[in-house]
Amino acid sequence: GLPAVNVVLAHASHQLEAGGYCEVALSVRAVALGTLAERLYSQKLGIQARFTGVAIMAGFKRTNKDKQPKRNTQSLLFKRKRFCRFTVAGVKEIDYKDVDTLRDFLAENGKIIPARLTGTRAIYQRQLNTAIRRARFLAMLPYSDQHKM
Repeated sequence: GLPAVNVVLAHASHQLEAGGYCEVALSVRAVALGTLAERLYSQKLGIQARFTGVAIMAGFKRTNKDKQPKRNTQSLLFKRKRFCRFTVAGVKEIDYKDVDTLRDFLAENGKIIPARLTGTRAIYQRQLNTAIRRARFLAMLPYSDQHKM
């Protein structure tokens, strides 16, 4: 692979600012790659060296990686195969009066759960949306979590 070395870039100088001298100091952790990494690897620790070139900042998302919440990797590995329960049951048309079935496709806040999460086929998802809207209109299902049934 490509050789890489972790380095600390430090800068200290005096700058003329607003009629007086101001001390400027900067310390940045960086990674050197390729031939520069090979040259740095052969040097002793703690030396001062001068380099010319371009320093490229890593993206904002990359620097704040440790602050992001960790994903559950086990859930990503073991995904359950989604299937359309209406296709399996051989349903021709979804009935708006079957409130128990319709409740399975409503989130806790009252929103209709999308087909990409439930695995419902498109034709049944459209029928499901229509049936839920009809049941809501007839006050058989709540519009939101504020309306308890």
